[in-house]
Amino acid sequence: LTLSTGLALEGRVLDDVGTPLADFFIVAERVESGPDYDANPDISRSFPDTDGSFRMDGFAAGEWKLSSWNKDHAASDPVRVTLPGAGPVVLLVPREAVVSGRVLDPSGAPVPAASVQADEERERSEFYLEVDEKAADENGFFEIDGLGPGRVVLQAQGSSFAPSAPQTVELAAGETLAGLVLRLRPGGTILGELIGPDGRPRAGRVWLNGEGFRAYPETDTEGRFQVNGVPAGEIR
Repeated sequence: LTLSTGLALEGRVLDDVGTPLADFFIVAERVESGPDYDANPDISRSFPDTDGSFRMDGFAAGEWKLSSWNKDHAASDPVRVTLPGAGPVVLLVPREAVVSGRVLDPSGAPVPAASVQADEERERSEFYLEVDEKAADENGFFEIDGLGPGRVVLQAQGSSFAPSAPQTVELAAGETLAGLVLRLRPGGTILGELIGPDGRPRAGRVWLNGEGFRAYPETDTEGRFQVNGVPAGEIR
């Protein structure tokens, strides 16, 4: 009895200036197609102490999406390959960009432990968090690393104020951008009641969306809910 290890794929992992990485992680995600999709799970491998080259086996025939990342670098852009027949793959893992700054309330006072989110607009692997989130320190200072090049949308929330207006920055690979200020906005309060199809109050969850604002409060047993820190503008 001979067991097959599946199809193999080889390639290299480089940073944005062409330097081979010696320690990296690769995820291969199956692109959904055909009735046997569920029988071919995603594949992941760690490659320590290499010269930047890799070889992975266990692939089924079809289309796959490969991504890589390592410490002090951002995630690569996904690369699609079709097996069998794909030649050596090059995955470019950019040097990480770092942003830092302060979260202030409407009066200009720092907001301790505020939550700061960085949403990268570029495509990334599903295994890699789409939104980076860090907590500010007791003086409102924050720092977010591991970001890739391109447009990043920053937003802070905390205390009883409304979230800061979304702030977009354009980052280059390896860039450090300091001195950002995310200012929370005065917020209002929404009181409401969830009514069922029968016209009676019912318990459940409510979805509220506005520009730079989302909230998903759960009602009490009588269908009532309250949301604080709501920014000015249309809320749906």
